[in-house]
Amino acid sequence: TQMHELLIFFSTLGGLLMFGFMGFVIGPIIAALFVTLWELYGDEFKDWLPTTAFRPQGEAMELPHQRLERVQNLDKQRRRSTDKVSAVSAPAQTEDQGEEDADRVGASGKRRAAARRRKRRRR
Repeated sequence: TQMHELLIFFSTLGGLLMFGFMGFVIGPIIAALFVTLWELYGDEFKDWLPTTAFRPQGEAMELPHQRLERVQNLDKQRRRSTDKVSAVSAPAQTEDQGEEDADRVGASGKRRAAARRRKRRRR
């Protein structure tokens, strides 16, 4: 990574204080590892980290909660479309079958039989 001169200077001073003469080398190495890990973390989790005050000049950025809402809405739409497809492909019930249902449950059960037919059509 390209480190700023002041970061190198202060990491050298800190290394000298912590490790003595060997800190002259160890301090900047530790600082470089820290900066590298920081950049890797930022690259790996850039989709989930909050945005900063910096606004890129390109298209608008999508925040993680906005992406989650969009994906959930797409899932709902897919489920609805598959429900519609299965309702269209379901075999239609003939009038004879409806009358058989009504005869089987009696005159008072005609409403229940009609409700069952409507329910079958929705599936």
